[in-house]
Order: sequence, then C-alpha cells, then structure tokens
Amino acid sequence: MSTSEEQRAVVLFDKVDTDHNDHLTQQELDGVFLLFDTDNDTVVTPAEFAKDWTDLYHIGGPQEAQSLFARADLNDDNQITAADLPGIFKYFDVDGDGTVNLSEFLTQWGELTILPVRPHDISVTVG
Repeated sequence: MSTSEEQRAVVLFDKVDTDHNDHLTQQELDGVFLLFDTDNDTVVTPAEFAKDWTDLYHIGGPQEAQSLFARADLNDDNQITAADLPGIFKYFDVDGDGTVNLSEFLTQWGELTILPVRPHDISVTVG
C-alpha cells in the first residue's frame, strides 16, 4: 500500500472511529462500508461503491473498487448488506479480540486493495 493509500485508509478509520479510542467495534467498522450507501437504503450496490471509491473518497481506480467490492460481497448477491458485515468484521479482527485496531485495519485493508495479477497482464521476453 502506498503512502497516499495508507493515508486515505487512516482517514476512513478515523471517520468511523466515533468514540476515538483507536479501536473499531463491529458497528464502527460497518460504518466504513455504509459510507458508500449514498441513497441510505442499507444496500451498497456496485455502482454506489465504485462511484464513491473513485470520485468521492479518491481511494483508487475503478478496477480496484470492483475487486474490493467482490471480496466484501461475501454472499455473492451483488450487493453489500447487513448479511455481509459480520464476515467482514471477522476478516479485519485478526487477533479475535472483538475490536479492530489501526494496525489490523491497515494490514487487512492493504490486502483487500491489492489487485490480483491476471496472466495476460504479464509479458515475458525470452532471449
């Protein structure tokens, strides 16, 4: 994760750490994903997520948004809803203590935002 990506992740963390104790509860971490619910219907669609990811929060590009959305949509119903949130929290709560600290958040966020390498993106020149 680049420095600017890390800074944006810290801003997201701070924005949802409502009690400012440097640990996110399930409810606070849910807030990260619900920030993308622009029409407040408790469902984050791929379009909402991609638009806010790229245009509002300037976190990354469209491919990265699509990749992260697919990973966060744990039940593969093409939306992020309350059904996905407990699994997302479990992913971030690495030590299982019931909260997510900044280190856990940055580590796991960085892993989520890494785009998988596709074989056709690699070119090899044989000598």
